[in-house]
Amino acid sequence: MSVDVMIEAVLPSDMKNRRYTAFEHLFYGYTTQQFIHLFIDYRSAVQLANKDYPYSLVSEPGAMGNHIIVRLKGSLTDEDSMRHVEEVHRLAVQRPGMRGVGQTWSMGNFKGYQVQIAAEDLECVPTAYMIDYVEEDTVVTFDWQNRSYVTTRHGTTWNLDRISHRESRASSGEYKCYHTGGQGVKIYVLDSGIKMDHEEFKYRARWGANFVEGSPDTDKKGHGSHCAAIAAGKTYGVANRAKIIAVKVMGPEPGREDRSIDVTTRKRLPEKHSHETMVTALISGINWAYGDAGCTRDRSVITMSLSLHYDKAINEAVAAATKGGMTICVSAGNHRTNRVTKSPASARSAITVGAPDFHDRIVWCSNYGPGVDIFAPGVAILSAGIEHDSQIMEKNGTSMAAPHVAGIAACYIERYKISGPAVKDMIIATATRDRIINPKGSPNRIAYNNSGF
Repeated sequence: MSVDVMIEAVLPSDMKNRRYTAFEHLFYGYTTQQFIHLFIDYRSAVQLANKDYPYSLVSEPGAMGNHIIVRLKGSLTDEDSMRHVEEVHRLAVQRPGMRGVGQTWSMGNFKGYQVQIAAEDLECVPTAYMIDYVEEDTVVTFDWQNRSYVTTRHGTTWNLDRISHRESRASSGEYKCYHTGGQGVKIYVLDSGIKMDHEEFKYRARWGANFVEGSPDTDKKGHGSHCAAIAAGKTYGVANRAKIIAVKVMGPEPGREDRSIDVTTRKRLPEKHSHETMVTALISGINWAYGDAGCTRDRSVITMSLSLHYDKAINEAVAAATKGGMTICVSAGNHRTNRVTKSPASARSAITVGAPDFHDRIVWCSNYGPGVDIFAPGVAILSAGIEHDSQIMEKNGTSMAAPHVAGIAACYIERYKISGPAVKDMIIATATRDRIINPKGSPNRIAYNNSGF
């Protein structure tokens, strides 16, 4: 719609019979008060007519057509945001096959929603000027190497030894930590869920939320339970007194074979059910954790061991949650690249974690470079399985590295009474330095729990 047409709509009938410039329209026959009101309408019309809405979407791999993520302007009030969402929903449900607005999000100045609608239809909404940008919903994947083996071995845990000693002691299996173990701190595990009755979690874990449509409130993959027990498991966890909250944002990945094998029988474990996981679920998980933490955000940690292409909305959701006081730890990714260009690993306020092996060498699959904040063990990590309540499994990847740092963050928050950016600063300041043999341009830091050994 042109500016002239929009101005014509606010003019009295006697002025519509001849052509005026917009400037003449404003002055002709109006009192001062009428002029002021008309000027406001004119200014809004110009802004709306000249607005460059970002409706030319780039389809990333895994994108689902007509599943749209909308980021609203941060300056909007809650009332304005709700009015816009209601308008979009009314329009969307009138379109054949469209389900309308799904999840909505609000974290400080981060406001947005997910909707099933053609992107160009958003231009028909009167409050379209409230939109900051839009993007297509896409698939999120785990940051782990899909080579997991079941074991009944309850021996040494070299990874816990490594983060509690300055020197590498791969064969020692001695974990030094303060006895309080992150007590009173919440760790939100945004992943495939948690096996709540596992011995590693009893009495300290609770089910939070499930954003994977059609998926049960449990862990059918094993990834989330494994990560949760690394962060805060009774035996295999860094912060073994922290509270654990399951936020399911991932199901078993579609189109991928599960390679978990029982090392005793050498039989492949039963195939898991498949569920697609989208950006919407991840943002919804962050938003839910932010709301659930409430006044305890400064004593709350989020750990996410997953990734997708660079996504502005996810990174801004991370920024909003950390600005609100939460600490967020994310895996660097398993793409063997020296650039951390994925999300949420590229979110600046998060703690991005790469993975070294027993000998302090960067794991072959781990991302590296200046975008990685710190390294933590990511090879042959023992932690909780899901086949029974005492199963222990071994997994690899940067997925396993991130929850180590989440556990350290919980311990630091509890022990030193710090919060917000100070947690990331302290984790970096206390890290073991110059031990990575092949840093490849990365900051040469290995996570350390400041045990004094």
